[in-house]
Amino acid sequence: MTWDERMESRVGRPGTTIVLVVLCLTRAVSSWPGFTLLPKGRKAPGPGEEEQPAGIPNVHCTSTKGPFTIEVHPEWAPIGAQRFLALVEDGSLDGTVIYRVVRNEAVQFGFIKDESLRTKWNSAKNLHDDVQIFSNPNFHRGMISFAGAGPNTRGTDMFITFMTGNANGTPRAPWETPFGIIDEEGLKAVTSFYPEYGDFKSFGGNAPELGRGYDSFKKTHPNLDYLGKCTLVYKYGHGPATTRKAEPSTGAPQPAPQVDLAARAAAAAAA
Repeated sequence: MTWDERMESRVGRPGTTIVLVVLCLTRAVSSWPGFTLLPKGRKAPGPGEEEQPAGIPNVHCTSTKGPFTIEVHPEWAPIGAQRFLALVEDGSLDGTVIYRVVRNEAVQFGFIKDESLRTKWNSAKNLHDDVQIFSNPNFHRGMISFAGAGPNTRGTDMFITFMTGNANGTPRAPWETPFGIIDEEGLKAVTSFYPEYGDFKSFGGNAPELGRGYDSFKKTHPNLDYLGKCTLVYKYGHGPATTRKAEPSTGAPQPAPQVDLAARAAAAAAA
């Protein structure tokens, strides 16, 4: 049974008892080692200002403009962080187009290139909204969040903001909750993504029409940027980061186990 199915079996169909969903998530997060429930209403922190929970990987991505690393913080948005790490683990972000670049504001991506993976995630249930814990400012420059079109609509599309302030999140879009952050070194690549196509056409820009598919982008928008490969990066103890994909045990010596967000969330919800 998936995490979404476990949650639904306990609290009913999506959109009916959101308060109970939040309570179950709070219980799940508080049961994970290394996690502390954070108070609401505090300022969004900058890169390195809050320690990442033990056992949580970062995500390193290459791109047409260079590499960057996302420091993942599931204590900020546990549902969003879990979905993000799952997308990385099955390769859904590899080769994806940076289809929306609004100068000095944000970039957006998440339209999966691999058709089989796109079908898989398009058929998955949208995410319940995470509780927003930051305000004034709601977001810090470099934070990453899933995008949505209303309550409980988050899927695979996400954005990285270039702004510190309240333009994202409450009250305009309470479903926007950051689950990670990129430092200024990594933002050198992200802020270099080609900006001239701009925003969606409905907002006065010339961003590509995603429904036309990847084959059309090279013809209609030849200067678009793309992600290369995104991988999980674990830190063992205080040593250097190590990049690896999750693999089944082969009997050979393995690194210390990491926190499995999905397993711990599901176990807490089923308890």
